[in-house]
Amino acid sequence: MILKLSILSISILSLTACSHQQLYDAVQQGQQVECQKLQAEQYQQCMQKYAKPYQQYQQEREQVKK
Repeated sequence: MILKLSILSISILSLTACSHQQLYDAVQQGQQVECQKLQAEQYQQCMQKYAKPYQQYQQEREQVKK
């Protein structure tokens, strides 16, 4: 029983993490679409701002939480 509960808990946590990454990626993509409306230099700055991979974002977030 405890093993089944543990497996279920791990599965739920895995799905939640995946959902967070998908949400993050969707927001990033939306922002990048908005960047396309800008001129050259502003476009480059905007794209750099929204190019951070989820793993890097998550690591930085964990450091702030400590």
